[in-house]
Amino acid sequence: MTTKMVQEAVTFATERHKHQTLNDKPYIAHPLLVYEIIQSAKADDETAQIAALLHDTVEDTAETILEKAVLLTEIEKQFGTKVAELVRELTDKAPERKQMGKVAYDTKRCLEMPSDALTVRLADRLAQAHNIFGFDREKTFDNLSTTKQVLDAVLRERVLDKTQMRLLCKFVIAYHKTCAKPPFKSVDSAREKW
Repeated sequence: MTTKMVQEAVTFATERHKHQTLNDKPYIAHPLLVYEIIQSAKADDETAQIAALLHDTVEDTAETILEKAVLLTEIEKQFGTKVAELVRELTDKAPERKQMGKVAYDTKRCLEMPSDALTVRLADRLAQAHNIFGFDREKTFDNLSTTKQVLDAVLRERVLDKTQMRLLCKFVIAYHKTCAKPPFKSVDSAREKW
């Protein structure tokens, strides 16, 4: 069941991403897929569903620090403090990412972020793994390999809840289909943590 707030988040994200495309498709298809993954995994968690829809709005549509702050304030007013906090947690900090490198930055973030933000991040990675946007095989493999390294560290160093383990296992399957080899040193380690 789609709530009024979820519908408002779809409208908000669609408007913010209206001039963006991803491989010649409207960019909004990506947040909608992340939402669908979260909705199927956490059907009763409206906050996570809204954060899934809005997870790229600040990072991808606001250019300056001031614009990002204004947009986060707008999200907080319209969708509440918890959604704004989740979106803030899911928004990459480009200078820090550039300085640390993609894998190190993403690993650090995933190990430190709150559990509910990690769930949305895992759904985001799973959406990217499905390659519905027609990335060429090399780009897809690079994205999956980076994500694999991050998730391998997450699996070793964090306690994951049942939803997060399901998302991680779905990523393993998507990775295996794309790359024809398991993404973790031991797929059994993923099963054991379940």
